Amino acid sequence: MTFTMEGRRRVVVTFALVTAVKIAVFLALDIRGAVKLFEGGNAVEHYLPVAARIVSEGRFNGPDSRPDSKVPPGYPAVIAATLLLTRKHAALLVIVLQMIADGMTALVIIYGLGSRIATRAAASLAGLIWLLFPPADVISTYITSETFFTLLLALGVTAAAYALEADNPRRALAAGLLLGMATLFRPTSLCLPAFFLPVFWRVRRMRLWLIATAAMALVILPWTLRNWVVLHDWIPVSVGSGAAVLQGSDAGFFSGPGKLALYPGVFESARGAGLEKPPGDHESAIDAWMGRVGFWVYRRRLSARPLSVAPFLVYKCLRMFYGAENAPPWKQVLVGICSFLVVPPGIWQLSRARRRHRGVVYLLLASFGAFFFVHLAFVPEIRYVIPVYPLIIPGAAAWYLSLVTGEPAGYQDAGADSNSGG
Repeated sequence: MTFTMEGRRRVVVTFALVTAVKIAVFLALDIRGAVKLFEGGNAVEHYLPVAARIVSEGRFNGPDSRPDSKVPPGYPAVIAATLLLTRKHAALLVIVLQMIADGMTALVIIYGLGSRIATRAAASLAGLIWLLFPPADVISTYITSETFFTLLLALGVTAAAYALEADNPRRALAAGLLLGMATLFRPTSLCLPAFFLPVFWRVRRMRLWLIATAAMALVILPWTLRNWVVLHDWIPVSVGSGAAVLQGSDAGFFSGPGKLALYPGVFESARGAGLEKPPGDHESAIDAWMGRVGFWVYRRRLSARPLSVAPFLVYKCLRMFYGAENAPPWKQVLVGICSFLVVPPGIWQLSRARRRHRGVVYLLLASFGAFFFVHLAFVPEIRYVIPVYPLIIPGAAAWYLSLVTGEPAGYQDAGADSNSGG
């Protein structure tokens, strides 16, 4: 169901007002000193130094600053742009831009996803839920890449959904370009073509998959070549998957203090098992070594405590929807409640829509599954999977609306399969 022009105007005005109020409240709290900008480890160690280097030296990093390859180039470039506008208030400007990006994500939910497979009321509710969703609101006030990544990811998946519905190569091209841009903010989306492949194959749209994948590679490849030329290191976007595997290999590593306390002993034990840290300073080799240590920790658990493997994986599955590296338990409980209120009903309602909107629904579920399974292997934290929440919130909104009204909210099992490809 599509929006009328008047309906669109009301939605845009409402969401703009909510976003403006959020910005005003944050700025007022900042002026009063009631809030403090959160700059995590990546911000302090990489994002901010890289942004300063871009402004002062015109380069991201080089052989003298290889560890900065732990972050992709997109977010430091945004910070660098704000530094060019204002040195004193650059961080605040970044937060304001992130809140605006959150508002744009809500509109993408409305026009790109919810309104195509749900009622207008459910789609509008979905956008409002996202604008007021506490975990997303909190993350938008951090110096971290998730908010911009979420917007680009939502745009890319929405374009892919449009391409599937209309069998439109131009939209597939747009999807690939947007997902490529998203990957330059966080490399997790590199896995999406693999998860999308069965969907495009099932609905007989392989031409569109090839176009989208090629366009995505076209965006990423220049950065990969730059890393090879400047650093003589094979880094497609950034390094860090090996470190994430290691941190996710034992619950003791999930917190920042846990890593600091336990890693030295783990590295020493791994060295005794023949896993020597590679010589040199190439980040790809170091990260690959950390990944091997992580798999060694898994094998050690399987050998010494095989009965603990299944409970550990279940714990990782659950922690993915509330965990944070340095947050106190009560905050993680609140985040878990928020996730519980949107994830199960969102998945359930999307699954009910699979017959009427099979291609689109499978694409959304594949996106959610990609982030779930990738981060099941990595360290389980809410900030890694929250970028796919906008893809399932329309389902949750439809479910809640149906409970209130007693009427279907657009997600129905009956109906023609318009995306089956025949």
